[in-house]
Amino acid sequence: MLAPQGFVSKSLMEAEVHSFVENHNLVLQGDHLTAILRRVYTLGLRPIIRATRYDIRIRMSLHSLGPIQRRVVDQAYTDYYAGGNHPGLMPPVQGLEMQSYATAPWTAVFRG
Repeated sequence: MLAPQGFVSKSLMEAEVHSFVENHNLVLQGDHLTAILRRVYTLGLRPIIRATRYDIRIRMSLHSLGPIQRRVVDQAYTDYYAGGNHPGLMPPVQGLEMQSYATAPWTAVFRG
């Protein structure tokens, strides 16, 4: 889910990105996050950047029904922006927010 939040300046827009992974058995790794970020940029952010000519800075949250390898995923998030291969995409406002629901009481129903 992509939600523009407003304009910081005459050339910079902020947006929130909320990503939901609905696979109970998937252990979320860095390559999974890189694929998610690539799709968010290609299908969501790049068309906005091209149409408005604004740079975009995002705040992102990741929600997974399965476990998350937090250090690996966090490093992949940092590395994605370090490359500078995404015209118009500015470094994020803050780090990646991650929430795993793998230990929630109802997950036993899905793993059975």
